[in-house]
Amino acid sequence: MPRVMPQTRDSLENARFVRAPQNGDCHQFPSLELVGCTRFAPWETVKRRGRRRRLVVDPSDNELLLAAESARIWTAAYFEMPRLLRSAWIWAATAALILLWVPLLGAIRLFDVEPRRLRTGRWFRRLGRVIAMVNPWRIHISGAENLDPNQVYVIVSNHQSLADIPVLSHLKLDTKWLGKAELFRMPALGWMARMAGDVPIQRSDRRKGATAMLRCARYLRQRCSVVFFPEGTRSPDGQVLPFNEGPFQLAIREHIPILPLVVEGSGAALPRNSWIFGATQDIRLRILEPVSVDGWNIKQAPALRDTVRQRIVDELDRLRGTMPDPPALLNPPGTCRTPAAP
Repeated sequence: MPRVMPQTRDSLENARFVRAPQNGDCHQFPSLELVGCTRFAPWETVKRRGRRRRLVVDPSDNELLLAAESARIWTAAYFEMPRLLRSAWIWAATAALILLWVPLLGAIRLFDVEPRRLRTGRWFRRLGRVIAMVNPWRIHISGAENLDPNQVYVIVSNHQSLADIPVLSHLKLDTKWLGKAELFRMPALGWMARMAGDVPIQRSDRRKGATAMLRCARYLRQRCSVVFFPEGTRSPDGQVLPFNEGPFQLAIREHIPILPLVVEGSGAALPRNSWIFGATQDIRLRILEPVSVDGWNIKQAPALRDTVRQRIVDELDRLRGTMPDPPALLNPPGTCRTPAAP
């Protein structure tokens, strides 16, 4: 009589292969072909103590075929529901915060008569920090010594996810953001972006794009930094996409230093084209040393773009552990140590 094993979680997770799979017909279970399995123990439904139970019937007395793979599939499905529920709760909390923030920001904007709307912008960035608090993220910021609160910057960052926006809101600077026009058409969120004075850009219309860059130049002249995502869109695989020249041409024309930022981990926190949040995630924001544009002319904008992009790529590789840290200098730059006299 064949041995009967109930399909319980413990029994399936503790099961192990006892012999190598043989050639056979496993075409009905495509996922099992990944582990080289070719036979699957049939299902049998029996009655026991007044209720129906599904059992796995082992075709032999001492082997359980494919139980480990069955346990993997069952366990993945078992733990998927909590992720869905947690993601739904986070989105609901985020939506509630946005709806509560709209009248608050509207009242602040009503009394914010300063042309740059700095107070409104600060409260809008504060919303980003609050949204980050309701998410399962641990945000680590480093390189703060490279940031001068009294300096104006053209800020450029890599772009992995929508989570980059709450993360970059932790910068202790008065900033305006350049974003695609579709975001400004969204209810509530788009209204607040306009109230804060952020700049929409229509990527398909070069004339409107030039108008947006003129607004950014005006903010820089008014001593307000501007944030750019020069990739133009979120990276699908976490690798840095090619940069646009616009922010670098603007920095050269206005003689404003460039502040590169590196974000790592946000792509796993909220993957692109998905509304399901990942597990508790460490997100790193690295502030690099500013890049001076002194001595650069507008014809050298492509070279400046490539230089800044390479710095971001190198730092991203270091954060991921795929590139060694640069060797430390024996003497600080600009100093010279002479040997002591014998």
